[in-house]
Amino acid sequence: MKPQRTRSQERILSLLTSLNRAISAQDIYVELRSRSESMGLATVYRSLEALKLEGVVQVRTLGNGDLSTQPFSKIAIT
Repeated sequence: MKPQRTRSQERILSLLTSLNRAISAQDIYVELRSRSESMGLATVYRSLEALKLEGVVQVRTLGNGDLSTQPFSKIAIT
């Protein structure tokens, strides 16, 4: 059974797939705002956590405490 995703999760996953590179949570927030698809930074973090638990994104904590994330795929940069 496929988990039901929120609109925020779908928008973030779509962004990650289109960029096809690692990107920080802060950069996701800024990129969505620049595309007029703004959402709160806390929502970005919650959505990334849910997508990580679902197994569709890989999340790493950076030295500054931010998260770096990328989609799992055959062409993902690791």
